[in-house]
Amino acid sequence: MLNNILRTDIQLMGKTMAIDLLSNDDIVYGVTCAIGNEIINVHAKAVIMATGGLGRIYSETTNPKDITADGLAMAYRAGAQLTGIEFIQFYPYRLGYPKILDLNPAIFDDGAIFVNRDGKRFMEAFPRGEHENRDILAREMFKQKDVFLELKEMDTNSLVRYPELYRLIRRDSKQKLKMKVAAHFSMGGILADSIGRTTLQGLYACGECMGGLHGTNRLAGSALVECAVFGFRTGNAAAEYALKFSHKLPLKTPDRIDLPLLGLDNTQEIISSLRKTMWQYAGIIREAKGLKICKEKLSKLSDELSQIRPLYYRQWFELKNMLQIANLIVEAALLRKETRGSHYRIDFPDEELCVRKSIIERGKSIMFQE
Repeated sequence: MLNNILRTDIQLMGKTMAIDLLSNDDIVYGVTCAIGNEIINVHAKAVIMATGGLGRIYSETTNPKDITADGLAMAYRAGAQLTGIEFIQFYPYRLGYPKILDLNPAIFDDGAIFVNRDGKRFMEAFPRGEHENRDILAREMFKQKDVFLELKEMDTNSLVRYPELYRLIRRDSKQKLKMKVAAHFSMGGILADSIGRTTLQGLYACGECMGGLHGTNRLAGSALVECAVFGFRTGNAAAEYALKFSHKLPLKTPDRIDLPLLGLDNTQEIISSLRKTMWQYAGIIREAKGLKICKEKLSKLSDELSQIRPLYYRQWFELKNMLQIANLIVEAALLRKETRGSHYRIDFPDEELCVRKSIIERGKSIMFQE
């Protein structure tokens, strides 16, 4: 384990996008970067991927604008193994209108409920109600089309414990509070071991771009593991590897990066189509027919990408990365002919879920007879 020391020789590169890994014979030794439209190679004895997930591939997401699967795509192009890319968590506790606001689930202990457009509480048939696992709750909300947060059973003393929501209610108590399910977290990503080593020598991963840590369905509140725990472990492992690095630098730079001709084209229309397509066909509920349609549409968007001349390299590479990982998600979702964790195939329903649903339906029937 390396001793903690104060470093004064760390260089930060602002307004810079890493666009590909430098590698040779499965050894990673740096990155190719775009600073504006200038392309430079940055050599390094070890590279750590800490690029986040892939949420911006979907039209509805809790992720910021720069979470465009860049690290996953770069690692994949260099030959690193990805894992569980089809397992994506969708967040059910986000208020979408009149303001985007993430709710504290504790609000449902204080009397809040979800209702559909008919004012019916659709989660009352489930044992844990609005506290069901996120994947179950997100699916049920998705099926309802429109879902609203109802606070009729909450008193003022309870509401003040949620200041932002309370201020919103005070401004207009009759305003309908519409919910918005959104892509939130990627359980899949770059395959890495217990110290962040990937399948490529010299390449490490931590944070959300690291795959496999949460299996098929992350539990709420556990996302800091790959950041707090693996950030430390990975940093130490990469530093120790770099100290022992015996190869000569720089190695031969591979002729792998395909740079487009620059022009004035805007990529936003293709990005918008990509995100809507993924949300519609490869989102919360999936089936073979829709996934195949999605694959065809993504192929057409890739063809469009090959024809455009972007204003900046960053636009082009972000879109390239999004399309590449979107394709992998669809392919993996087609191959996994089952429902498991957050991956829900309506044409291959999970037996346990079916039994549970049957029990719930029978329970409702008995209650009705009584």
